[in-house]
Amino acid sequence: MKKILIFISIFASFILFNDSKVKAYSDTCDVGEIYSVNGTYKLCGSNNIYLMENNKELSSFVVATRGVSNRDGKVFYAGKVGGVDTFYSSGFNFYGVVYDDKGLFTSNNNVWSDISINGIVVYSGEFEDNALLDESKKGFIEYYNEVGTYLIRQYVGGNVENAIKVIVVSRNDIDVNVEEAKFGDSLLEDINLSYSQSNLSFKFTGGTYGFGQKVALSVNGCKMTVPFRNSLVVDYDLFGSCLLPNEFNTVSLTVYNGFDNGKTFKYLFSLHSSSVSIKLEASFSDVVTTSKRILISANAGMNAKLDEDYCLYYWSKSANDGLTYDEFMANYELSEHKGTYSSNKGVILRDSSGTYYLYALAKDDNSTKVVRSDKYELKKSKRVNKIIWQDFALVGAFCFFAAVPIFVYLFIREKDTL
Repeated sequence: MKKILIFISIFASFILFNDSKVKAYSDTCDVGEIYSVNGTYKLCGSNNIYLMENNKELSSFVVATRGVSNRDGKVFYAGKVGGVDTFYSSGFNFYGVVYDDKGLFTSNNNVWSDISINGIVVYSGEFEDNALLDESKKGFIEYYNEVGTYLIRQYVGGNVENAIKVIVVSRNDIDVNVEEAKFGDSLLEDINLSYSQSNLSFKFTGGTYGFGQKVALSVNGCKMTVPFRNSLVVDYDLFGSCLLPNEFNTVSLTVYNGFDNGKTFKYLFSLHSSSVSIKLEASFSDVVTTSKRILISANAGMNAKLDEDYCLYYWSKSANDGLTYDEFMANYELSEHKGTYSSNKGVILRDSSGTYYLYALAKDDNSTKVVRSDKYELKKSKRVNKIIWQDFALVGAFCFFAAVPIFVYLFIREKDTL
C-alpha cells in the first residue's frame, strides 16, 4: 500500500508540473553543447541547478562537481521530456534546503525537497511543524551515482513548486553506433576497395546520451582527432599519406557519448591501386651506422603482374635525383651501389661513409613507380689493417712466459735421470 501511495504522489507531481511556469534550464546550463539524437544537449559544468530559480536562497539544487575528485560527476540538460525538465548525469551532488517558517500564521511558507530513485523515496526534508523548534537546515546530502531515474521535487507549503528528473547513466550504456562508413563511394565493410584520393565519411546513430565533441580516428596507426559531426567527412589530405596501396589497411574509429565513454569500430580492407606501388622499411633506426638494410616491398597494380626484371635499386648521395622512369634508369647506370631486389627482401649498403638515399623502381604491365627513402648517415667500420712493433713485442712476451715452465720441467727431469 505504501508503494502505491508513493507512485500516486510522484505521478501527481508530474501532472502538477506540466503547467508550471518554471524557467527552462538552458541559461543555467551554458557551458557548451553536444549533439544528440534529439537535437542538442546543454552542458551544465559546475553550475548549480536550482529547483527554484526565482528563490535561490531557499532552493535546493543539484550540482555535478564540488571540487572533490571522487565525488564529481557530469550533468547536461536534455530539455523537457514529458513536460519535466530532464537531465542526464554520470553522478551528481544534491544540496538540500529545509526552511521552517516560524511566523505565527505563515507555516504555509515552509520549504523542503525530496528525492526518489525509480519510484522509491530515498531522501525527504519534510518535517513536523513544531512551534517550539526551528527545524531549518541546509547542506549537501549525498553524492548520487546509482544508475536509475531520479525525481527531485521542491515543496513550498506542502505543495510541489517544481520537479526535475535526473537520469544517471551506466558507463556501459554508451549507445553510439556507426550507421555507415565509406571510403569515397565504397563501404569500408567490403573487403576489396579501389584506391583513389577519396574522403572517409561516417554516419552515426544512437546518441540518447549525446555524442562527445571529438572523434578519435586511426588509419594504419596514424592517429588523429577530428570534431564530431553526425555526418562526418574526413578530408583525404588528413590521412591519404597513411594509406597502403595494394595492401591491407586498417581504419579504427572511436566515438564517445556525452560522458566521454567510447566505443571503437574497426574496419579491415584491401586497397587495390590501378598502378604499381613500393614501400621501403628500415630494419633498424640508428642515427649513424656502419651498414644499412632496407626492406623493399613492391606490388603490382590491379589485374597486373610485377615485372621482376625491373625490380631495381641504387644508393645515391643526392636527395634530388629525379623520380621518373627515365631519370632513374640514367642514375642507375652511373651508380656504384646498385642491383636488383626481390620483393619483401632487404638490400644492404656497407663500407660507405656519408649521407645516402635509396632509390627503388618497380614496374608492372601498366605502370612504373620510383620512390626515394629518408636519408641515412653511414660510417666505415674500424678494422685492424696494420701491424706495429708493439704487437710483435706483446706476442713475444706471451710466448716467453708460456715457455718458461716447459724449460724448467725438462731441466729438473734431466737431473733426476742422471
